[in-house]
Amino acid sequence: MKKNLKFDAVEWALGDLVKISVSGTDGRRAEALGLVSSLFHNEKQIKIFPSVSVYNMRTGTIEEHYVEDLELISESNA
Repeated sequence: MKKNLKFDAVEWALGDLVKISVSGTDGRRAEALGLVSSLFHNEKQIKIFPSVSVYNMRTGTIEEHYVEDLELISESNA
Protein backbone atom coordinates (compact mmCIF):
# COMPACT_ATOMS: atom_id res chain seq x y z
CA MET A 1 0.00 0.00 0.00
CA LYS A 2 1.43 3.38 -1.04
CA LYS A 3 1.45 5.99 1.69
CA ASN A 4 1.62 9.69 0.98
CA LEU A 5 3.23 12.12 3.39
CA LYS A 6 1.30 15.16 4.52
CA PHE A 7 3.22 18.27 5.56
CA ASP A 8 1.83 21.79 5.84
CA ALA A 9 -1.57 20.76 4.40
CA VAL A 10 0.09 19.32 1.26
CA GLU A 11 -0.09 15.59 0.70
CA TRP A 12 3.09 14.67 -1.19
CA ALA A 13 3.15 11.70 -3.58
CA LEU A 14 5.71 10.21 -5.93
CA GLY A 15 5.71 11.97 -9.29
CA ASP A 16 4.29 15.29 -8.08
CA LEU A 17 5.55 18.26 -10.11
CA VAL A 18 6.98 20.90 -7.77
CA LYS A 19 8.68 24.29 -7.97
CA ILE A 20 11.95 24.31 -6.01
CA SER A 21 12.80 27.71 -4.55
CA VAL A 22 15.96 27.99 -2.42
CA SER A 23 18.30 30.77 -1.34
CA GLY A 24 21.91 30.58 -2.47
CA THR A 25 24.92 31.56 -0.39
CA ASP A 26 24.82 35.02 -1.97
CA GLY A 27 21.19 35.54 -0.88
CA ARG A 28 19.67 35.21 -4.36
CA ARG A 29 16.69 32.93 -4.90
CA ALA A 30 17.19 30.02 -7.30
CA GLU A 31 14.12 28.38 -8.80
CA ALA A 32 13.67 25.17 -10.79
CA LEU A 33 11.05 22.54 -11.52
CA GLY A 34 11.31 19.03 -10.17
CA LEU A 35 9.55 15.72 -9.61
CA VAL A 36 9.12 14.10 -6.19
CA SER A 37 11.26 10.95 -6.42
CA SER A 38 11.13 9.47 -2.93
CA LEU A 39 9.38 10.03 0.38
CA PHE A 40 10.76 9.44 3.85
CA HIS A 41 8.30 7.54 5.97
CA ASN A 42 9.18 5.89 9.25
CA GLU A 43 6.46 5.74 11.89
CA LYS A 44 9.04 5.18 14.67
CA GLN A 45 11.06 8.28 13.81
CA ILE A 46 9.81 11.81 13.17
CA LYS A 47 11.92 14.33 11.30
CA ILE A 48 12.06 17.76 12.90
CA PHE A 49 12.52 19.39 9.50
CA PRO A 50 10.67 17.19 6.99
CA SER A 51 12.27 16.78 3.59
CA VAL A 52 11.53 15.12 0.27
CA SER A 53 13.85 13.79 -2.45
CA VAL A 54 13.24 15.68 -5.68
CA TYR A 55 14.61 15.15 -9.20
CA ASN A 56 15.75 18.64 -10.24
CA MET A 57 14.99 19.08 -13.95
CA ARG A 58 17.46 21.96 -14.32
CA THR A 59 20.49 20.13 -12.90
CA GLY A 60 19.45 16.55 -13.72
CA THR A 61 20.19 15.34 -10.20
CA ILE A 62 18.18 14.03 -7.25
CA GLU A 63 18.35 16.43 -4.32
CA GLU A 64 16.95 16.47 -0.80
CA HIS A 65 14.81 19.57 -0.14
CA TYR A 66 12.93 20.77 2.90
CA VAL A 67 9.20 20.94 2.25
CA GLU A 68 9.13 24.70 2.88
CA ASP A 69 11.34 25.09 -0.24
CA LEU A 70 8.75 23.30 -2.42
CA GLU A 71 5.52 24.45 -4.00
CA LEU A 72 3.13 21.91 -5.48
CA ILE A 73 2.50 22.68 -9.17
CA SER A 74 0.66 19.53 -10.28
CA GLU A 75 -0.31 16.34 -8.46
CA SER A 76 0.60 12.98 -9.97
CA ASN A 77 -2.17 10.55 -10.81
CA ALA A 78 -0.23 7.55 -9.48
